[in-house]
Amino acid sequence: MNSHHISPPECSSECPVDPAALAPRLLPGETTQGFLTASYIQRQTRSEAFDELTLSRMSFKRLL
Repeated sequence: MNSHHISPPECSSECPVDPAALAPRLLPGETTQGFLTASYIQRQTRSEAFDELTLSRMSFKRLL
């Protein structure tokens, strides 16, 4: 079910996602209802340097 009561977020031309996938949806329930809204967040690259960290074998496995 889609809702026309909430306007969908504006999707930029760079957005690889179909705008219909970002349309608000009504979540029906037995006693209450809710709206599910989604928005696209562009991919970001983030790097961390592990030069100063001393890692044990177990803590390194947890990071992977």
